[in-house]
Order: sequence, then structure tokens, then C-alpha cells
Amino acid sequence: MKPVALLFVLAALGLGACGGQGDDAADFQGAEQEVADTVSDLQEAAAAGDQERLCSSLLAAELTRRAGDCRRVVEQALDDADAFELETVRVRVQGAAATARVRAATGDDERGVTLRFVRDGRNWKLAGV
Repeated sequence: MKPVALLFVLAALGLGACGGQGDDAADFQGAEQEVADTVSDLQEAAAAGDQERLCSSLLAAELTRRAGDCRRVVEQALDDADAFELETVRVRVQGAAATARVRAATGDDERGVTLRFVRDGRNWKLAGV
């Protein structure tokens, strides 16, 4: 999936960002690793076209509410997507909020994006870009 394609998914949800990750989650520890793992989970779910998992487990409630029919919006966006990869570069955690700076790449197309996360119970969920 091109970074632009997942940008479209998140834009359709009211954001405008990206998704995916390489195997760099192991570069972090504790809560930072949990956030990096969530970035990886976002990429995996998007690559698999798993709008159910994206909407129910990986996106914050505010985003899914904003989408209306989250599964339909995500499914339509993913249908237009190509392959992509995200690498988590930096993670900062402050209480129940976190940011992850990621590098999204498809071939020669590369860009940096900061994703915002919120803790929901024991899980981190994407809240914004």
C-alpha cells in the first residue's frame, strides 16, 4: 500500500496520515515498544485488508465515530491501496498519550509523519496525525 493510500484511509477518517512498519519495534522498550507494536499492527491490518481489526482494535473511538461507518470507509480506501512500509523512528510516551515519528516508504517515495496515540485500557490506539 502506498503511503498516500493509507493517508487516504486516515483522511477518510478525518486525519490525513499513514500506516505500516518494519521490524523496528524491537528497538524500543516498555510503553514505547507497545506504541511501536501498534504501528506494526496498523500496517499488518491494512495490508490484510482487515477493516474489522482496524476499526475495532486499532483506531481510537473518536476516529471511528468520525468515520460513521468505519468499516465501509476503511474498506473503500484499502481497495485503492498499493504496498507500503513504515519504519518507526522515534516514540515519546507521556502518561496515556504518545507520539510515534514514522518514515513511510514505497520505492523511492518516502516521507515522515507523526502519529498520535491514546491508551485505551491496556492498548494503544491511533488517535490522529
